[in-house]
Amino acid sequence: MAQISLDDEAALVLFDVLASGRLDLSGVSIAERKAVTLLVGALETQLAGPLTQNYQQHLAVASLAVISRYAALKAEP
Repeated sequence: MAQISLDDEAALVLFDVLASGRLDLSGVSIAERKAVTLLVGALETQLAGPLTQNYQQHLAVASLAVISRYAALKAEP
């Protein structure tokens, strides 16, 4: 079993983008879609944020934390 390590804020932001349906997965294989579904499920079981009444507030705070924490990291061309 593979394990990855993400801080809670990055995990919540990742969960939100994957679970929201905003990504177009129509061009990916069935295996790739299944892998995304499994990742969303794994994140959902590990995160309390998606279950809270004030989810949007948690997500906003997490998003700001991710931006703040990782803003200095630039993607290499």
